[in-house]
Amino acid sequence: AAAGLATNSAVIVVASMLVSPIMGPALALTFGWTLKNSFMAKMGFYNELLSLAGCIFWGFVVGFSYAFFSSNRLEWPTQEMASRGNSYSLADGAFIAAASGIGVALSVLGDYLSTVVGVAISASLLPPAVN
Repeated sequence: AAAGLATNSAVIVVASMLVSPIMGPALALTFGWTLKNSFMAKMGFYNELLSLAGCIFWGFVVGFSYAFFSSNRLEWPTQEMASRGNSYSLADGAFIAAASGIGVALSVLGDYLSTVVGVAISASLLPPAVN
């Protein structure tokens, strides 16, 4: 996601959503909370924070390295970064995240758990964390 934001490539940003490390911990937190299993919920929450911290750290490292070594370091923030940082995009993102949450709830009830949940969670959390 960081490389996509740095190179102003929406394709790379979207592709990064498919390999997000955030899916498993969010599921553990949700199932732990729903089943009243405090150990699972705490472990999911801890791992979610750890995953988000890792995304933020590596986004910083990749972004800083790219800005330092690239020839277009004066053209920052890129359009991909700027489009995700204004209040309208954040409000749209919150709406999409809420809709994704509904999709996650429906996928938990059906047999589509692995595909829908991964895309929904990563689409709503990964790019803002790296940005």
